[in-house]
Amino acid sequence: MENGLDALQSRTEQYYRDILTPLAQRYHSEINMPRQVNAGKPTILFLGNHSSGKSTFINYLLDEPVQKTGIAPTDDGFTILSYSEEPGESSGAAAALRPEVTFSGLDRFGPAFLSRLKLRLLNHELLQRMTLVDSPGMIDAATTAQERGYDFMSAVRTFGESADLVLFFLDPEKPGTTGETISAFTQGLSGLENKTLILMNKADIFSSIRDFARDYGALCWNLSRVIQTKDMPEVYTTYVPGADQATSGGDGALQLSGFDEAREEVVHQINSAMNRRVDNVISTLKEQAERLDMHVRVCWDVKRSVLMARSVCAMITFTIFGVTALLGWFFRNSENFRLPLIIICVGLLLTILWWAISRFIVQRISKNQVDGIEGAYRRIYERDFTLGQRDDLRSRWAAVRGPLEKSLAVIGVDSIPARSPAWNRRYRKLQKLIDKDIAALRKKAK
Repeated sequence: MENGLDALQSRTEQYYRDILTPLAQRYHSEINMPRQVNAGKPTILFLGNHSSGKSTFINYLLDEPVQKTGIAPTDDGFTILSYSEEPGESSGAAAALRPEVTFSGLDRFGPAFLSRLKLRLLNHELLQRMTLVDSPGMIDAATTAQERGYDFMSAVRTFGESADLVLFFLDPEKPGTTGETISAFTQGLSGLENKTLILMNKADIFSSIRDFARDYGALCWNLSRVIQTKDMPEVYTTYVPGADQATSGGDGALQLSGFDEAREEVVHQINSAMNRRVDNVISTLKEQAERLDMHVRVCWDVKRSVLMARSVCAMITFTIFGVTALLGWFFRNSENFRLPLIIICVGLLLTILWWAISRFIVQRISKNQVDGIEGAYRRIYERDFTLGQRDDLRSRWAAVRGPLEKSLAVIGVDSIPARSPAWNRRYRKLQKLIDKDIAALRKKAK
């Protein structure tokens, strides 16, 4: 499996390097080229509200109290759990430089992030097969950067894109309502739904089926507002044996056997992470390619609209100038020798005036195109939407729109390369990658 995974990663890196990166750089798109993970080990990311049971679940998997647990937030940084025959611990910038830490670009989050980063090396059989990443509990923060001192959502995004499985823990007391939880689903994990499992943890604290139904309904209601899909994803209702055990007896008490099955299914998903890694490598390449395709197509539509406006304005300018020259030539033999001169002067004045006005018009149209970029997206994919519900397009656009708007606001429409034979050839390679090459990769990986 590992040799096959190494070959797959090598092939996908070639696609990133030869096809995606040149187009992305030229059209100012964001491409996150994944870094190979040592020995092909998959990565599991644990996210969720504070006191939702992330660390307790990790301790359950490892069958030893590795991570601190408690009701109050116990840690404000990410902890990477990896394998080593010689147990040890590193923190700060030193941890980020260790070869066991295979996440690239962590230093860009600054010293506040690095000072809270921990690496724990354990001689444990599970960690020989995978790497676990524990995260700080999510809180109600109006501005995450001010509360934590670093861009927490960008860090979640970086770890989430590198992970092969993301477990998102929610607890009954805060069923998806904290500010950071909402931002995580709308920003940090947007486009990563295929590898995210949602867990409603601590199911054993409910005293009755009525209490459970009320909180489960509240959770689903809150999730429906932030997850942009037609159908709700499965929510795994779980608990960790011995962690809370507050359920009372009686006829109305919950039966925990169903929750045991959900927990074991999650454990099975974790143990199957290597198979997920193969699928995630291919799925990530496909998603990045399709986002780049959307980015380029919207850029070309915006550029086409501006070029069309510029062409019309230029045509009017040349028309005014041509009519002026024609009238001047027609009245060249006029008895009033001043008439041709007046015609030429007025014509030139009108030409210059219109040239100045047309520049303002083009600038205005260019700004309107950037501000109304949703219109370009709608025009391009109008046919797709008429064919039926396209949640995949909406989810992809949600990930592409923000960076694209920022890019156009900084570089301007004039910096967008127009369609040319050279860039059309590169774009056709991107289309071939999406339509044929990725399917061939997936078939070969099976």
